[in-house]
Amino acid sequence: MRHHDQGLRLVPDHDPPIISSHIIFPPHCSAPSPLPSSTKMSSIDIEDSELSMHLLQEKDISSIISSQNGGLSFTEISDDDIPISQVVNESVAVKNNNNEHVGGQLGYFEVFMLMTSFQTSGSIILIPWSYGRLGFVVGPLVHLVVVGITLFLNCFMVDVVLGSKKVIKTLAGVGYELGGVAGQRLFLFLQMLNLMLYIPVALNTIALSLQYLFGNLENCGGDWFLITFGILLCLQQAVTEWKEAAWVACLTAAIAAARGLFLLPYAFATYREEVTSSDAYLGPALAAGSPENNWHDIALAVAAFSYSFAPSNVLVEIINDMRDKQSYKSALVTSSAFQLSIYVVAGLTGVLSWGWNLKDPITLQSTKGWIGSLLAAMVATAVCLNYIMASKIIINWVHVTFLPRVHAIWLRILFSTIALGLALAVPNLSTSIGVVAGICHIGSNTWAVSLAWIWGGKKIKKSTFHTWFMIIAGGVCMPYAVWVIAAAVHKIDTVDYSSWHFFCQVN
Repeated sequence: MRHHDQGLRLVPDHDPPIISSHIIFPPHCSAPSPLPSSTKMSSIDIEDSELSMHLLQEKDISSIISSQNGGLSFTEISDDDIPISQVVNESVAVKNNNNEHVGGQLGYFEVFMLMTSFQTSGSIILIPWSYGRLGFVVGPLVHLVVVGITLFLNCFMVDVVLGSKKVIKTLAGVGYELGGVAGQRLFLFLQMLNLMLYIPVALNTIALSLQYLFGNLENCGGDWFLITFGILLCLQQAVTEWKEAAWVACLTAAIAAARGLFLLPYAFATYREEVTSSDAYLGPALAAGSPENNWHDIALAVAAFSYSFAPSNVLVEIINDMRDKQSYKSALVTSSAFQLSIYVVAGLTGVLSWGWNLKDPITLQSTKGWIGSLLAAMVATAVCLNYIMASKIIINWVHVTFLPRVHAIWLRILFSTIALGLALAVPNLSTSIGVVAGICHIGSNTWAVSLAWIWGGKKIKKSTFHTWFMIIAGGVCMPYAVWVIAAAVHKIDTVDYSSWHFFCQVN
């Protein structure tokens, strides 16, 4: 801790762990760019943590004070003191001695695989239900619109990162570039909350997959949440270090592609006759909507599109670790097109084969067999890895920032218990996803970008078309987020726990 005599408060001198949303990437992807040779550094070993927290010593105090250092402390300076732009930008950025952006470790293909893996690992199983609710024509069109708006605004954030005089290292840094301290606080809040809300969604997804593999799909949902809680807590204790593993992203992306483009269509074709002849079959898919649509189901169906495509969660961190940063936008667009093709194939083959009344997630509707078991195992494995890494990162951040004297094991128990409580309170997967998408994903990828840009006086100049697009997108996406949140709240308020046979009855 250090103090500066120009009205600055005491703040921690370390950078927090890099946080991102429901998808976490291998550690080397979040490595900071090399510091200038003139900067002195030492390393603080955090117990039971794979992350090294760096302490900048004897460097100008103005270069290390921001919300990124310790998370929630902000500078308080007068007009005669250090310029706020210098304080915040320096805190989230470094450049080499030639005043150039420093290259990272990732190539184009690796970035493509990372983006694809992070977005699709646990999201493909949601899309068939959404297409069933919206229709096999309207569903893909709405999906395309959501992805298009999100991609446009994320490309704008890429321009902000690459066009800055500093190397922005976090999403909150983008918020500052757009809207000053207010934008920084908004983006930091959304990023932190996003990660914390993802943990119960991941627990829910894993529990449903394990229930399919080993249990009765018609009851005992709560019991499987408890079993999953115990398994994940043990895995958190066993896994204390993470090494560089770019191949994991390649593997999970390949699995996602195989699952969406081949395995799910094969399952839909194989079990089509069995599903369409069952009592649960309510008729073929419609081009627009379904016979039992309502406002909250439509909202949650669209929210699944925002949940399954949220590039901002890892956008800045990956840019910082890419060798050729100027090619990132191309990799992002290519990955987005590939992801959309996976989603559309899985969604359309599902509704056209099994009708509009599909379950959420679709794995719960698959007949027990090797295909369904393989799908459930793939989902559980991918999401389990994300859960462990997400929880480790948030626990490390809280441990270092707020509770350094508390042993990490107690924080694991605390956060796992919170995740269990939230999963039990919101047992329906589409509802829990609506909570995360409505509060975090839609905002950090759409309306928050427009709002921060307007807050900042639109100092980053764009064309007239771009300006109007930003304003309209923000004006549309903010009510969209409120609609999704309202739908999730309605579902939470009206859920009938007794109909779930929530906990097994022991005779």
